[in-house]
Amino acid sequence: LPTSPIFDFIDNASMKIIAGVAERFISDIRAGTPAIITFDAFPDTTITSTVRYVHKSIDPESRTFKIEIDIPNPQRKLAPQMIANIKLLRRSFEDQIVIPLDAVIESEEGRYVFIVSSKSQAEKVPLQFMAIYQDSVLVDGLKPEQQLIIVGQQELTEGDPILVQNKSEFSN
Repeated sequence: LPTSPIFDFIDNASMKIIAGVAERFISDIRAGTPAIITFDAFPDTTITSTVRYVHKSIDPESRTFKIEIDIPNPQRKLAPQMIANIKLLRRSFEDQIVIPLDAVIESEEGRYVFIVSSKSQAEKVPLQFMAIYQDSVLVDGLKPEQQLIIVGQQELTEGDPILVQNKSEFSN
């Protein structure tokens, strides 16, 4: 007489999340990518982890790549099939310069800003955008010691004399 199990023992002290990542983002995701996870059932609980595995083939129906994230569940509050909200850190920039987006001038020549040269003149510096977030832009092309002109730059031409005012003088 065949027997069937009456119940299953489940050890859910740690769990695995399987999620789909859109094709356009997958090049930024790899094993070790940081993940921040929340659950609708526990909105005040945040779990940090990393992507453990990225599947190599795309799901033909959802057009997403499956990723796996291991998460701790020591209090065993989480249950299988719960919906997780996952934020993945796609890129990380260290020691980069962030400037106000309003400081950037765009023309047929490309994007640029004006800085104060060593001769106290306006100097045009071409830029490359690395990332934009709200009113700020992470740029390549500036050095930390350069003084960025953020007021009146639209009216400047290269070589114009510059009189530097500190913030307290400018706001009076």
